[in-house]
Amino acid sequence: MKKTSTPKKKSAIKDALGIFLVVVIVSGVLFGLLALTQCERTEPAHGGNTESGVTAENGLPTAVTDGETGIRYLLCPKGLGPEGGKDGDSPFMTCSYEGKELEFYKVPLEKTERYISLATANGYRLYRAESVRLPSIDSFGAVAAGIYMGDYRLKIDSFYYSDAVADESGAEDGTVYVNMITDAFSTSGVDKATGDWKDEGFGIRLYSAHNPGLYYEVDFKIDENGAEYLYDRVTGKLAKSPKALTARLMG
Repeated sequence: MKKTSTPKKKSAIKDALGIFLVVVIVSGVLFGLLALTQCERTEPAHGGNTESGVTAENGLPTAVTDGETGIRYLLCPKGLGPEGGKDGDSPFMTCSYEGKELEFYKVPLEKTERYISLATANGYRLYRAESVRLPSIDSFGAVAAGIYMGDYRLKIDSFYYSDAVADESGAEDGTVYVNMITDAFSTSGVDKATGDWKDEGFGIRLYSAHNPGLYYEVDFKIDENGAEYLYDRVTGKLAKSPKALTARLMG
């Protein structure tokens, strides 16, 4: 004889399923909240300090020490900076200086043992660990570049790395122009331009595989007599611009 479920059994099964669904939903909500908490949890910022008598550049300390790791960082010239500004929204280190609270961040693609980034009203400034040598245009290892107008505010062109365009038909290999820029400073350079600077010119931001989180800036400048130059913004060195580079930039 075929057995049939009694109303009492059906009710018990229904109640059990209801409890099971409630447990699943509550567990999911709790798991989601826990995951969200884990995502938002960040390590507390390190406390930094500046030694007494430290010099300053435009209101920024030229040296700061991480109180937790003991690493002393030095302010880099403006021409050497953190590409992308900062990594994440939470500061890596905070430091009080002349009544202001400074916030230092991790640099994208770089280790804090080497570089950190300071947020300022005018952008981000790079600090290097005292044990890290300031890169020169030769040691930076430039392989690509971005071309800018308006004091690096508007990007208008790029010099691509040869490996990056190898599989793209018709793409220009910009390695030769990057090499022209670095080679121009291998000579003694020039002491000064033949006249005052004209308004026209370009900013060149070099990129490196050795320092993927940084950029190195070189200005292309023209004086009132029509002479073209390259100006290293890190060292302040001036060099004549190669004719082929000038022709490529001027179009």
